[in-house]
Amino acid sequence: SQRVTFRPVDVKMGPDGAIYIADWYNPIIQHGEVAFRDPRRDHEHGRIYRMVATNRPLQKPVSIYGEPIENLLELFRHPVDGIRHAVRVELSARNTDEVIQKAQAWVAKLDPKKKEDALPMLEILWLHQQHNVINRPLLVKVLSSPEYQARLAAQKVNFFWSGKDTFKPAKSEA
Repeated sequence: SQRVTFRPVDVKMGPDGAIYIADWYNPIIQHGEVAFRDPRRDHEHGRIYRMVATNRPLQKPVSIYGEPIENLLELFRHPVDGIRHAVRVELSARNTDEVIQKAQAWVAKLDPKKKEDALPMLEILWLHQQHNVINRPLLVKVLSSPEYQARLAAQKVNFFWSGKDTFKPAKSEA
């Protein structure tokens, strides 16, 4: 924006793939040099900008909340980070034993040597971490992934799990 009142305060990626920018629209930059009761302060206005790529369609909506665990696990193959993150958030609120049992059955079907299975396996590893369930065999598989990003992320999980075998163990390890 060319306006001096433009104060972007937050930016998020929307479920449609657009970028949303919240603008407080205030003529005063708050660094303490202007009194809180200054009449130029705008307490009523704000704007939200929506930015989209004009050369491609918007992302199709994906149903996540309230979906069966099996459907959510399949979404770990989705190419959009925000979708996979929302799935992890949804599954983190579900029953740990049920989620981990179904996740381990699902991840057992993946091939740790295939590049296209590296990210879904990492997502399942993170799911274990979110539920405080250590799964060292899965960790070893992801640590030997053909994708270096998955290996790096697994090293962080390894760091957090080192010396923490007091966590609830998985019922059946992958």
